[in-house]
Amino acid sequence: MTLLSHSFRSIDIFFIAPPTDFIDTVLALDSFLLSALQSNASIYSAFQELTKTTLDSIPKTWRQFDYEYFGGSPMCNIRPATNFVQTSFAFDDTCGQPKQMQITITPQSAPFAYTLLCTTNISSLDICDLYFIYNGLILNTAIPESILAWAPNATLNDVEIIQFAQLNSTSVILRQHLLHNEWPFFGYVGVYEWVYDHREVISFERDTGIFVVLSEPLE
Repeated sequence: MTLLSHSFRSIDIFFIAPPTDFIDTVLALDSFLLSALQSNASIYSAFQELTKTTLDSIPKTWRQFDYEYFGGSPMCNIRPATNFVQTSFAFDDTCGQPKQMQITITPQSAPFAYTLLCTTNISSLDICDLYFIYNGLILNTAIPESILAWAPNATLNDVEIIQFAQLNSTSVILRQHLLHNEWPFFGYVGVYEWVYDHREVISFERDTGIFVVLSEPLE
């Protein structure tokens, strides 16, 4: 959380490309999944049962107080306050009617996110086990070493979502780095979509700080 004490009237905007090693990891895991689907009928059958799911993916720390929310786009400062977390930056945003922040989990992004949680975050193994039990998508061949050895680099660790908010007349910026704390599953879904150009990552830079923001899905 950062105190919101400076104007965003003068900022520089830069597009950030996905790191090459992360692109390679996404492609390797997708290729691995495709191979498993082609060679294992039970995995293919389980995968066919998966559907898109839209969730209210709100970081816990953003809900611990009675905030008023004003949205996650540095380009919009005219939205009315709401009692729900509003959407992030979007290229087609007209700064009009507030919309609730949500994320759609797909049959493609979910296995990717859970696999990286299983390989990089031991505390999430119970979540992974539940996922495999209830969805039946058990990849019963060895995960490639290139995926097991992968770790987020500085570029990925900097990507975040933000939310302009107010608490008891004090303006704040709520921040959630995608792969930190208890939010990495949704973070991995977001950066997976970044690799496939379904989202963008934009660096908003001003004299007093930098926000590297994951956009809303591109229409």
